[in-house]
Amino acid sequence: MVPQLAMASADVAKRFVERINAHDVSGLVALMTSDHVFIDSLGNKLARPSIEDGWRRYFDVVPDYWVRIDSMFSEGSIAILVGAAGGTYISEDEAARPENKWQTPAVWVARIEGQGVAEWRVYSDNEPIREKMRRSKPRTSQSRPFSVVVEQKLEAPPSAIYRAWTKQFDRWFAAPGTVLMLAKVNTPFFFETQFKGEGMKSERHPHYGRFLKLRRNNLVKMTWVTGPEGTEGAETVVTLELSPSGKGTKVRLTHVGFPNERSKVQHEKAWPTVLRHLDETLTRTSKD
Repeated sequence: MVPQLAMASADVAKRFVERINAHDVSGLVALMTSDHVFIDSLGNKLARPSIEDGWRRYFDVVPDYWVRIDSMFSEGSIAILVGAAGGTYISEDEAARPENKWQTPAVWVARIEGQGVAEWRVYSDNEPIREKMRRSKPRTSQSRPFSVVVEQKLEAPPSAIYRAWTKQFDRWFAAPGTVLMLAKVNTPFFFETQFKGEGMKSERHPHYGRFLKLRRNNLVKMTWVTGPEGTEGAETVVTLELSPSGKGTKVRLTHVGFPNERSKVQHEKAWPTVLRHLDETLTRTSKD
C-alpha cells in the first residue's frame, strides 16, 4: 500500500505510465519538468528536448510497447514502481513477427517535482530486446567471461544467512524502507544501499534483480543489476551456496556475467567485506 502522504508522487508516476502505455509523447512531455532527465539501465542520460524524439523513435521500433506495474511504494518526492515491460521489436525493413516479442522484469524510479516528473530512471535487463536485434547471439550473462568466486566460513547458521538474503536485506545491507522483496522464483526485487564517505554527499545506489532458484537454507540464485559504479546496467547472476560447518556455515558466492574487467575487480574486492559485515551483523544481534 502506498502511504497517504506520498500519494501525490505515486499519482504523477501512475499518470506517466498511462501516457507511456498510450504511446502519447505529447502527454509524456506535459508531465515532464523543464529539466526532466531520462536515465536508462546503463546510466545513459537523455534530457529535453532530445528525450521527446527518443520516445518517438522507441515507439516506432516497438509499436506495441507496454509497461505493467505490479507494486509500488513512494516516499516524499520518490516513487518506485516494480513490474515488467515488453513489446515486439520491428526493424526498418520488416513487419511485426511473433518471434520478435520480448518481455523483461523492470523497476522504474521516478523523482517528482510539483506535479511533474523530473527524473525517470529505468532498471531492467535490456537483453531480451537486444537479442531480437541481434537475432542469433546468446544472452550476455552467459557470453561475458568475467566472474568472481568467494568462499568464506561464517559463524552464523545457514538458516540465518538464507533469511538475510531473502527477507532481511535491510537488516544488514539495504537502506531501511527501500526493500521490495518476495522470496519466490522469478519474482523481481528492488532495494537501495546508501553510502556516505567522509566529507561527501550521501549517495543512494539502487539494486534490482529477480530470484532464479531457491532452496531453503541451502541455495539462493538471483540476477543482480546495479548502476554505473556496479554492474553498469548489465544483468549479472549471483549464486549463494550454504553448507553447515560446525555451528556456522561454509559460504560459496559465485558472481558471473560482469560487463568488463573493471566491474569484476570491484566486486572481487567488495564481496569478502560484504560477507564479513553480514556475519558480524547476524552474530552480534543473536547475542543481544
